[in-house]
Amino acid sequence: MRLITFIIFSLLCFKGFTQKNFDLLNYLDFEPILNDIWGYTDTAGNEYALVGLTTGVSIVKINNPDTTLLLHHVTGDSSLWRDIKVYNNYGYAVNEDGGGLLIMNFTQLPNILTYQYVTQIGSYNFETAHNIFIDENGIAYLLGSNIANQGAFMINLNTSNRFLPEFVGLYDDQYVHDAYARGDTLYTAELNNGTFSIIDVSDKSNPIVLARKTTGTNYTHNIWLSNDGKYVITTDEKSGAYVELYDISNLNNIKLIDKYRSSPSYGVIPHNAHFKGNYIFTSYYRDGLRLVDATLKHNLVEVGFYDSSPFNAAEGFEGNWGVYPYFSSGKIIISDREEGLFVLQPHYSRAAYLTGNVFDTLNNIPLNNASVEIIGTSYIKETLYNGTYNIGVADSGYYDIRVTKPGCSTVIKSNILLETAIEKVENFETKCINTGINDANSDNYKAFFNTAGTLTIEYEGNKTITDIKITDALGQTIKSIATNSKQFSVQYTKQLNVGIYFISLYSNNKIYTTKIIKS
Repeated sequence: MRLITFIIFSLLCFKGFTQKNFDLLNYLDFEPILNDIWGYTDTAGNEYALVGLTTGVSIVKINNPDTTLLLHHVTGDSSLWRDIKVYNNYGYAVNEDGGGLLIMNFTQLPNILTYQYVTQIGSYNFETAHNIFIDENGIAYLLGSNIANQGAFMINLNTSNRFLPEFVGLYDDQYVHDAYARGDTLYTAELNNGTFSIIDVSDKSNPIVLARKTTGTNYTHNIWLSNDGKYVITTDEKSGAYVELYDISNLNNIKLIDKYRSSPSYGVIPHNAHFKGNYIFTSYYRDGLRLVDATLKHNLVEVGFYDSSPFNAAEGFEGNWGVYPYFSSGKIIISDREEGLFVLQPHYSRAAYLTGNVFDTLNNIPLNNASVEIIGTSYIKETLYNGTYNIGVADSGYYDIRVTKPGCSTVIKSNILLETAIEKVENFETKCINTGINDANSDNYKAFFNTAGTLTIEYEGNKTITDIKITDALGQTIKSIATNSKQFSVQYTKQLNVGIYFISLYSNNKIYTTKIIKS
């Protein structure tokens, strides 16, 4: 083990990052590429950044806002993926390429760090994992490991010899990419399955799946639980995907409450999202760190950002990988893959909220899937099945609001005053071309779920249908199907959750939409 005791001063004057509601306290460059990050505070109040690198884990003291002190580096198998967590003055790190579980003793920091790699846990030969989560009781969940079906390999860290954890259970129903655990419940992000699951692990030897839910773009990367345990947030690691917030208070009826995405026109990719009180911190790759006000769970609004990445907002895996927002001092640390470690000070603010209803007066119905835009900003939301919308902006002021939907007249209201922490109500009326299809089972059009849950869409008429779009009650596109026919029968075989869906048929710049309910 080698102790590094030199101070690396940050060259802040060379960094010109865009930011809102964050101050840069310090910066530390690293070679080579960074991955995930976590934090630790010792009994004397010293704060440390635990930085994942392709070559191992670095321990950085971040107390002094003027300097960062690189103390230790633990070398490990070379890996692009490394994840670190802390329990009871010990650090634990895993990677995808080998070497086992790294256990680090922090009790003698800042001066001394002892560590050991562990590869034998119970009767299992443990070598790799994508991720690790440790609950408040000292149960570690090694996720996406080399064990069985790469689920959640559960071990107890409360052993007399902290370098010898004991095996206690295995959830291997699905591959688990990331997870959160509290009490006797495990919340898993099951990437390849496109779902998150809620699992009773009171008996670690017999995990029981209580509920499972498909996320927006079927690539569930991470999951985090709210303080009150009533909500989870998830990210799908896909271009243009959302950070989604679900109400899990009723496991028989999990509901998507709202969703948020950064730079909606550019296809950036969300990575890891974390709750801290009524705020959500998301590492957003090329869009850096994003801070969202989640005080109103039905209306998620971005109120801060720190764009650490010099790369343009676009699809790509460069930029901000991880964030740790839990220091008692209020500091935030982020790891940017190419740029290094950033120590930030956030400034929390409430958003200014706008809510209301959009109504089609020509057809005398609420208008679903219409775009509501705060002109001059990137804030755009879509109306729900009942015509309601929820949107907001970071700063108080007067704004112009635009409502649009193909086939409907555009409506703009000017100089609408939006005020911080106040929810303003503003309703809109528009006129839309009569769809001509009011019933999902008219003479020439049928949409229905069969007994197996498969959605069938049939059409035979005098209009050439070029495209079919299936959307959910929040206006999120489930599936787009290209066709060019006056007669077709198509099936969507992926299982949809119970709820309301809309089927839209596109023909010659006209849209014919109907509602269907899966019970």
